[in-house]
Amino acid sequence: MTVKKIVSGLGYVTYDYLPMDDAAYPFVFMGEDYSNDIPNKTAVHGSYNLRLHIYNDQKKRGTTSTMILNIKQALRELKHTQGFYVSVNDMSDEIRQDTTTNVPLSHGIIDVEFYFN
Repeated sequence: MTVKKIVSGLGYVTYDYLPMDDAAYPFVFMGEDYSNDIPNKTAVHGSYNLRLHIYNDQKKRGTTSTMILNIKQALRELKHTQGFYVSVNDMSDEIRQDTTTNVPLSHGIIDVEFYFN
């Protein structure tokens, strides 16, 4: 939930589900995630991985690139959430062409791995 608040706070329409075809572009979709908990005697630490998808009109690739940059920068500033300290351990991005709709799209992807303790 914290990442969704961060991305929405940047002014980007953000869904935790893939919206219907009539959704306005650009938007961010909170995609796949998984975690690896490592318990010890008194606490839990580990990693949390999340994939964010950015969809935009293909003719607005510059906007897609700017969105990726802004989101990555904001995620690096996250330091704590719901009782855990967090930090970005690894982050990567890419932009793909997407022709699955009537409008050719730019499909930005951000993969982020957080370390929590």
